[in-house]
Amino acid sequence: MNEILNQEKSIYIQISEMIENDILRDVLLEDERVPSTNELAKLYAINPSTAAKGINILVDAGILYKKRVIGMFVSDGAKEVIRTKRKARFLKFNNAT
Repeated sequence: MNEILNQEKSIYIQISEMIENDILRDVLLEDERVPSTNELAKLYAINPSTAAKGINILVDAGILYKKRVIGMFVSDGAKEVIRTKRKARFLKFNNAT
C-alpha cells in the first residue's frame, strides 16, 4: 500500500481500492490481517474515520471480515469477489457507451 492519494475521487474510495489492488496482486492473502484504520490514517495523514469508511465498504462487500480485538482480515474468496465486481463494472461501463 505505497500508493499516493489524489484528488480525483474520495479518499475512502481510494483506500478501499488500494486494499483491493493489494489483494489482487497477492500482497494481502486470504486470512491475512490488513492495516488498521489508525495505521492507514498515520500512513496517509488522513482522519481515522475516513480510513474506516474505506474499510467498511470492503466489509459490506464480504471482502474483509473482523476478528474481535485483533483487526480486519481478508475473507476467503475475496480475490474472486473483487474480480467479479470489477468485471461487472467494466461490462456496465462498456455497454453504456
